[in-house]
Amino acid sequence: MNIISNMSVKVKVISLLLVSVVSFSILGVASIKSSAELHSSTKELYEKSYAPLAQVSQINELMRANLQEVLLAGYHDPHLEVSKEHEKTHKTNVHTDKIAGNVEKISQLWNEYIKRELSQDEKKLSEEYASLRKQFVEDGMYKAVEFLKAEKYGEAQLLTAIKVVPYFNKAKEKAEELLKYQEKIALVQVKNSQDIYSSIKNALIITIVISLILLLIIGMLIIKNMVSSVNSLQLGLLSFFSFLNRETNKVDLINLNSQDEFGEMAKVINENISSIEKGLVADASAVANAVETANKVKAGYLNVQITVLPNNPQLVELRNVLNEMLAGLNANIEKSLNVLKVYAANDFTSRADKA
Repeated sequence: MNIISNMSVKVKVISLLLVSVVSFSILGVASIKSSAELHSSTKELYEKSYAPLAQVSQINELMRANLQEVLLAGYHDPHLEVSKEHEKTHKTNVHTDKIAGNVEKISQLWNEYIKRELSQDEKKLSEEYASLRKQFVEDGMYKAVEFLKAEKYGEAQLLTAIKVVPYFNKAKEKAEELLKYQEKIALVQVKNSQDIYSSIKNALIITIVISLILLLIIGMLIIKNMVSSVNSLQLGLLSFFSFLNRETNKVDLINLNSQDEFGEMAKVINENISSIEKGLVADASAVANAVETANKVKAGYLNVQITVLPNNPQLVELRNVLNEMLAGLNANIEKSLNVLKVYAANDFTSRADKA
């Protein structure tokens, strides 16, 4: 509290503003840092969980689509009645072209998938899946496509039954293992993101609460100090005005020792109160002395003077005039008495001079 009392009002206001600026700056920095952490967590969740999960899901779907294209291409077998309907709308190459396009997409997705930093378990699953997929594509799918392009539909169907479908099922099982693994990682990442969000939220709440408490405490101390100073000035001035209005015969000085502008004001006011109080006391004492002197004159004592010196220059002048008047009056009376004494001795030669 003494520290605040010794601050000037300007410094108090600036200090409060600085605390506010610092508090909001800390909040801003904390918010930016928290946003960066949350962004990083979201990015990590996407890169480590969502993207790989989506890639494996797409690869799985494209492999299923290729198996479907192989089966649909078999309907172009001229020995089947349904082939006539197929031939009306498209040729076998439509299916084989889709298979080639899907294989290329799968390769692109797989290359993106394995570019990431893989854990040991994920790396093992990926290698097993890559081996099974290679078997499905090279030993099954490509050979079936060659039979289809050569219109050897019987051989293509037989190969599909004994190799393509079994290879697909094995690769699909391993792909599902990869999907489950990615789902497990995704759950961990989601949990981590939730923990980070919770930590960030708690940190921001704590920062906001501490900042508000700090601002409230400092603000209340400054306001309390300023209000206390104003009240002290008010009480001191009211006491002084009561003294001036003769409601009291003693004036209390302002009890304020702070080093701020209010303290300086109190110091100046106290100096003036003391000076005025001394002057009024001196004037009152001079007036009392003048009344006492007047009563003595009234009782017939003319050789008296107003001895107390007042503070008011006009009263000083009045005192001097009255003293001169009393001195002159006393001198004239004494001269008159002296003449009367001479007359009483039958000597009428003396004369009373004019004063």
